[in-house]
Formats: sequence, structure tokens, C-alpha cells
Amino acid sequence: MRILLMYVHEYSGHHHAALALEKAFVQLNPRAECRLVDALRYTHPILEGFIRRAYLEIVQKRPEVWEYLYDNPAVVGYVRRFRRLVRESQSTKLKRLLNEFKPDAVVCTQAFPCGIVSDYKEAHGYRPPLYGVLTDYFPHSYWILGHVTRYFVPTEEAGELLRKNGVFRHRVSVTGIPVEASDAPKDGRPKNKTPVVLVMGGSQGIGPIEKIVTALDRLPENFTITVTAGRNEKLFGALRAFAASSRKPIRVLPYVEGAETLMREADILISKPGGLTITQALNAKLPTIFIDPIPGQEAKNASFLLAHRAALEARSASDTAVLTSQLLRSPAKAQIMKKNMAFLAKPDAALRIARSILKRGPLRT
Repeated sequence: MRILLMYVHEYSGHHHAALALEKAFVQLNPRAECRLVDALRYTHPILEGFIRRAYLEIVQKRPEVWEYLYDNPAVVGYVRRFRRLVRESQSTKLKRLLNEFKPDAVVCTQAFPCGIVSDYKEAHGYRPPLYGVLTDYFPHSYWILGHVTRYFVPTEEAGELLRKNGVFRHRVSVTGIPVEASDAPKDGRPKNKTPVVLVMGGSQGIGPIEKIVTALDRLPENFTITVTAGRNEKLFGALRAFAASSRKPIRVLPYVEGAETLMREADILISKPGGLTITQALNAKLPTIFIDPIPGQEAKNASFLLAHRAALEARSASDTAVLTSQLLRSPAKAQIMKKNMAFLAKPDAALRIARSILKRGPLRT
């Protein structure tokens, strides 16, 4: 069985979800042939570069613009027209990919490629099933498409929102968000180990990471700090310089593929609430403090965890230090959070999704 996995932007959560699914497909069926494709590669090179730069520029410097664009009914129609323009202008590339690879199923971990393939199915009568895999905890309007065979969603709440927007109940499966599992057992660490606080800024090293590390370094409690700078070389250099004279031991890492392993080694996580980050933290039962969510998907992710008392939210770098101190001083508080996280965790999501798609099997004509 051939499976085409489409995402947007390498190193993103969408990409990591696709990688987790690829691993699950091959684990369940070693003869499965998977191909991962960045959907932006199927736009014009100039447009591809513009979209990548514009997104980072907006979320870092003009988050209020992103808040306006995200899930705005006034914008959805324009996005649909833009998506169809991309599909029509680049249909030769997409058609060549589909004809050459001949996938038995197309699986999208982001709404943009899912929309392009849905439009292509409508325009060309393309038959293989199309699956949408949500990688945030609430669906937005761009996921409401006419030719998706099945949606795989993280929670019952997410499924209900899709159904309220016209998606039939039988087309929605609650599976969780697919992430790769760590091979490192959390229970295998020494009981008297010095606590580890993990600070993450995502693949791009976004957020007040330097201020957070500085505030943590001033705390009286005994712990070590692991901090990831992502692909932000300037941040990596600044953190390395600070660590050279810090009070506490600080391990500074660049972009890391195996974040789930770092989480298994940690006692507290401080991070932006990306969908994959949340999911990895839930699976690791790692007490989490969120800071600086991007308006839209990250803010909704944070609200989901806060509503279930499975995370804390900091308003500033100094606030993260206060909350970290509270968790370190109150094991009972951390334990309650872990129990709430365990209730929400779905560590087998990738396998559940892959099993469902493989069970349907190749399309017979």
C-alpha cells in the first residue's frame, strides 16, 4: 500500500506528525511505501519563500494580524480562492506526483494541502481516499472541506466542532495527535536525581527564552536547566555565552529532533503551547508551564490544557520562575497535574490512525 503524507514546512509540528505516521505505517505493515511531501514545494518558488517568511514575520512581530487571519469567516473565502488558484496554476506538478506515485491514500497533517487535494478531487474526479489529521486541539474553518474521507482529531470537543460545521459524524475519529514515542522510560531515572527544567522555543527559537533562563537562574532551588534554541543561531550564541557564567548548570542545545527524549529526562517544561509540544508533554506526563502563545491555535491549545488543569500559564518570564518554584516546592501540586495529563494522553495516536487507514486498504477499481 502506498501512502502520500503531505505537510507544510520542514521542521514544523505538521512535519513531525507526518514522520510519526510514516513510522507507524511501516511498523504495522513493513511493505507499506510512504512518501512525505512539503505541499509548499508544489507552489511557485517565489510564492513558497514569501509564505514561509511572511508567517514567521507575522507571528513574531505582528501577532495581532495573525489573530485576525486565524479562523476568520471574512478571510476563509479568500483563502479558498487562493488555494484553488495555487491548485490550478500548479496542477501539473500535483498531477505528476499523483500519477507517478499512485498513492492508495493521501494523508494531510495541515489544512492547506488537504484543501488543495480536496479541490483536485472535485475538479478531476480523483478517487483515492483523503485523510485530514489535526495537529492542534481545536479545528479551524480552513479544515471544513468537501472531499475528506475521514478526519482524525485529538479530542471529542474537536470532533464536535467539526460536526457542528457540517462534517458527518461517521467521518470523524477521535484518536489523538500523532507523535513519535520515546524509547527512554521516565520511571527509570534515579529517585534522588537533581530536577531538570526544560525550556523550549520551538523549531524557530521563538519567545522570551533568554529572559526565562535568566529568571530561572536566579531561583534558590537546586535544579539544572536544559534549553533548546531551535534554528535560531543568534539565540543559541547568546544562551551559550550566558551559560558560561551562570549560577546553575545550563545545557544549551540547537534544534533537536528528539524532543520527546528530552521531555522524558525533565521534571518541568516551559514552552509555547504548540500542538505537538502539548501532545508530547501529555504523553510524558511532564508538568508544563506555557508562555506567550501565538493568538489562534496556540492560544486555544493553552486554553484546552488550562481548562483540564493539565498545565499552568505564565504571563511573563519572571512569572515562569515563580510557577517553577511552586512546582518544585510542591510535589503534590505537580502530581495532580500529572494525573490530569495522564487522563488526556493518547500515546498510541499514530498507530491508531495508521491502523484505521491500512484497514481500509487500497482502493479497488
